[in-house]
Amino acid sequence: ARERRDLCDPAPPGAGYRPLRSPARERRDLLPTIVGLLAFLFAAVSAFAQPDSAPSQREARSVVRVQATSQAWDFRRPWMKKPPLTRSAVGAVLAGGRVLVTAELVSNQIVVELETPQGTEKIPGTVTAVDPEANLALIEPADPAFLKSFTPLELSGPNVVGDRLEVWQLENEGTLLSTTALLTNVAVQPYPMDGTLLLAYQLTSAIQNREGSFTLPLTRNGKLAGFSMRFDPRTQNLQAIPIDIIRHFLAAAKPGASPKDARSLEGRPPGLTVLEKNRSGQESDPPGSNRSGEDADPPGNQAPATSGDAAAKPGYRGFPKAGITFASTRDPMFRRHIGLDGKNGVYVTEVQPGGPAATADIREGDILLSLAGKSIDRDGNFQHPVHGKISLIHLITGEHLDGDKVAAEILRDGKKQTRELVVAVRPASDFVSPPYMLDEPPRFLIVGGLLFQELSRPYLREFGNNWDKTAPARLVYYDRYQTSVFPEGGRRVVFLSGVIPAKANIGYQDLDALVVTKINGKEVRKLEDIAGAAKRDEGFLRIDFEDAPGFVVLDAREAREANAEIQAGYRIPIMERLNP
Repeated sequence: ARERRDLCDPAPPGAGYRPLRSPARERRDLLPTIVGLLAFLFAAVSAFAQPDSAPSQREARSVVRVQATSQAWDFRRPWMKKPPLTRSAVGAVLAGGRVLVTAELVSNQIVVELETPQGTEKIPGTVTAVDPEANLALIEPADPAFLKSFTPLELSGPNVVGDRLEVWQLENEGTLLSTTALLTNVAVQPYPMDGTLLLAYQLTSAIQNREGSFTLPLTRNGKLAGFSMRFDPRTQNLQAIPIDIIRHFLAAAKPGASPKDARSLEGRPPGLTVLEKNRSGQESDPPGSNRSGEDADPPGNQAPATSGDAAAKPGYRGFPKAGITFASTRDPMFRRHIGLDGKNGVYVTEVQPGGPAATADIREGDILLSLAGKSIDRDGNFQHPVHGKISLIHLITGEHLDGDKVAAEILRDGKKQTRELVVAVRPASDFVSPPYMLDEPPRFLIVGGLLFQELSRPYLREFGNNWDKTAPARLVYYDRYQTSVFPEGGRRVVFLSGVIPAKANIGYQDLDALVVTKINGKEVRKLEDIAGAAKRDEGFLRIDFEDAPGFVVLDAREAREANAEIQAGYRIPIMERLNP
């Protein structure tokens, strides 16, 4: 039992002499200790969350303010645009007179402006390269002399879990604000563009609330280490584009870029590459980096460059795909069923028709054992020398360029075989439902007040962040499973998106989200099929749908006359857009 001693008891032997003090004096003696403790706690918090007290002049002259005004198309009313939106961010000055920002910032841009940190000079900028999939873009000033006084940022080496990066912001007067961010995870994660899976950083940081922080550069030892994408102030969770993806984007934009360019480390000692050991010489295995059953090329979700994007310019080689979907082989019974005795390998569940895997004779049901000489485990991960276990998706998209040859080892009918993949960027125009249409207006056609459109992911996103639950189920199904439903490709899903009330369409005005199958007995594969049939002068137009009411009938002449009335009455500028 613990001894209980009363305040009146004599002191135990050896306790020594303690002079009596008044309570007031006791409190006065504690004040220095309390003040010192508070000062220590304040300094500790400030070291993590507060800006550097004296950032170097070089750092302050390595970033610029970027302001972009954009105006996206309204896919529910495709003849018009949404109200313009202006966003401000901090861009990183790179060698060659370029400024790096995120693609989100400049998507659907009307005007882009670059401004000095102090706000003393502002100049127009031009977006010279953009990849919506990697969420990165390059801007060049109208006058190259604008950036001559700036010091370009070098690119950092590979960053590993546990590194402390700095998030750079700008105060109103131009002072650089630097906030520490702890790197907690490196893994393949979803990017802002739906269906895009690339390597990303997960960090913890107490980022300050400042204007112009839509996107921010991350640095390590004064070198560019990443770019912010998402930040949750409640959890202080920051998602960022890693230096690996930034290097790949910059290398892919070079004409004739090679795989070596994609993996080289600018500004590092010669001969050092991303694929070598990390700085400590140890292999890291970030928690949460294991992603089982991921798609190497999710059906209907790929997001390469479109004809409306600067990323599609000649020379840009992008982030390629293999054209397969795979499943984990962790289940012992499933492994027995497919005859997989070893520890490694994933099951190929789907192969994109005409894609790299199909061309290399990789089939559904094959077991993918390795890619590019890297063994693939049962969850679809490989051992990265720097980041530890990460998804094989990065092995294709992050470490190869369009047109690169990649060796693949498969297991078929119990025998190991070798295939050679030529990985490729798949243009959005190849999709039945395009994953995005940045800087490109939607196609549409109005016939007698019936509004016809072609299915796309931007249209579905008009239904909100939970569009996969709130958008029409039939359209979501076709978007998600387009590769399986339309393996031949080369077509669009044409649907009735709504009806503009008019005399010619009385009785049909509640119809919407109906997939069109035929018009006057002919299959509809694109909007031009409806436009051609609607040109007839006499007779009727019978339009068949997949669902109830089954079909509608319009008088061809009345529909044409109704179009003129609708255009004048509703002040619709154009009644069709078939060639954006």
